[in-house]
Amino acid sequence: MQRLFAVIAFLVLALPITAHAQGIERQQLRYQPGQSQSVVLGRVSGRQTIDYIVNARRGQMLSIRFAPSRSSAFFNLLAPNGEALFVGQANGNPGRFTARLGATGQYAIRVYLARPAARRGESASFRLAVSVTGGSVPPVPEFPGGADDGGPDFYAVTGLTPGDRLNLRRAPSASSPVITSYRNGKVLRNLGCRRSATQRWCNVENPQNRFERGWVNGRFLREAG
Repeated sequence: MQRLFAVIAFLVLALPITAHAQGIERQQLRYQPGQSQSVVLGRVSGRQTIDYIVNARRGQMLSIRFAPSRSSAFFNLLAPNGEALFVGQANGNPGRFTARLGATGQYAIRVYLARPAARRGESASFRLAVSVTGGSVPPVPEFPGGADDGGPDFYAVTGLTPGDRLNLRRAPSASSPVITSYRNGKVLRNLGCRRSATQRWCNVENPQNRFERGWVNGRFLREAG
């Protein structure tokens, strides 16, 4: 009996030290001295969800490369306030994300399997490469269309690649549901812009259909003549 307890105690102590919160595993990413990139070779199975935590400062560049063995494995990126900055299932594989960060804190790279694959108990191995570079930047001033100046009355959609469309979303987030989409040249009424994480979002309305009101990525807007 004592031998059995000793074996059990050894197995418990040998388990990896991983924090769990609401069923989600949390693992802190660490970097070697002088290195800006951390590489994880991992595996996710069934309904398992793993958060890889990255400590970063506002103004730094975060780059993520995710290469899974199965197309059913994805990653999401969550900002310190919990907002989804990137949703893997909406962008496909291999997953890539690069952007200048808009806040200081802990960012979570959430690795998981799509729901059908999770229900089937599938597994996928993956390579996750995360780099953080650069320093902090000064505060960003209010964008045109903010509370201070109101901005132009109308914007025109611009800068899209041929055949692409700009999504109108219910909320200022890339993970928010899409209401409709517009091609280059579409004129929209400006209802005010704001910064959300690393992006500028503008609340707009279709002048031809007042029920088409929502948020678009401000980088694809210019003042309409």
